[in-house]
Order: sequence, then structure tokens, then C-alpha cells
Amino acid sequence: MEPKVPPYQTGEDIENYLLRFERIARTWRWPETEWACRLVPLLSGKALEAYTAMDEQQAHIYKDLKDALLVKFDISPETYRQQFRSTVVPSGENPTETYHRLKGLYRRWIRPEQHSKEQIGEIVILEQLLRVLPADVSTWVKEHEPEDGLTAARLALNAQRSTRAAYKVVGWGSASSHSNRSTETCTERLQSGNARYQPST
Repeated sequence: MEPKVPPYQTGEDIENYLLRFERIARTWRWPETEWACRLVPLLSGKALEAYTAMDEQQAHIYKDLKDALLVKFDISPETYRQQFRSTVVPSGENPTETYHRLKGLYRRWIRPEQHSKEQIGEIVILEQLLRVLPADVSTWVKEHEPEDGLTAARLALNAQRSTRAAYKVVGWGSASSHSNRSTETCTERLQSGNARYQPST
């Protein structure tokens, strides 16, 4: 007798729901080719909308269905990174549970099975680079979604160069002018100067 998997409830954490579903599927040794067909009848609300919007051929592939669900709920490696770095511990969670939760978040953030050691190193370097950059520059760089630290560094350099150029173009060179403009962000300066830069090659 197979287990009865509870249906997805609107407002439920889609990540945790999929994790439970996958564990049940592996425990009962369901072929992965059947996972999507077994999951779809359990979906509702926003999750069902994601399935309905998929290409018919891809909708029967569990990996593609899962990716569509995560995109619909705006869940990405950045989501996992933020959760991994959070200092908030769920109420009642013991150290062992915290370890396993962090391990799971790490794997979903870094995805070590999909990356080499060098690529994992780039992910860590990229994160630290974005942390040490000025806030407005870091925000602008993140909007361009660099995949590695060097690309991010080049974006940041272009942003800083464009900011300096904008000061010269509109006469922001004096101390008084600089003071008056101090509250403007890097993004605003770039937009005001109609500057659109790509990473240097």
C-alpha cells in the first residue's frame, strides 16, 4: 500500500513541500519519470498556475516542473544564500537540526554536484566581493546577475568609472556640488547619465 501524500496547501512553503515529496518518492522507489505525474494532482493555487503555464512537453519532466515552481515562487540560489547566512534559528530547533538545515541550504545554494572546486570558490569570492563593495555599487552589480567574481569586479569598476564621468559631465566636481548630490545612488547617477555598461573584455 503506497503512502498518501498530502496535497499542497496555498501559502505552504513550496521548498519544504517538494523536499517531502522527493523523500517519499525515493523511499517508495518511484521511478523519477513518474514524479511529475504524481505531483501535479497535488498542486493548487500559485503552484498549479506554474504547471499550467509550462510547455506541454516539459511539464511531464519533474526537474523542469520543479524549476518552474521555484521560479514562480521567486526562489533561487540567492534565496538559499540569504537563508544560509541568516543568524535566526527556528524556535525549538536543536544544534543537530540546525546543522542539517544549514547543510541542506548550503547544497541548494552552492549545488556542489553541479560545480567544480574552482567554481565553488568563485561563488564564495563573488559573495564576499558583493559584501565589501559600497552598497549602491553592490546593488547595481547584483542587478546584472554576474556569474563569477571577476565579472562582478568588472561591472563594479565600470560603475565607478561612470559615476566619476557623470560628476565631470554635469559639473559635480566641486565640494559643494558633491555634498548636494551625496544622497544619490550609483544607479541613479548611471541612469541620469544614460550610461549603460557591460563588463570589460
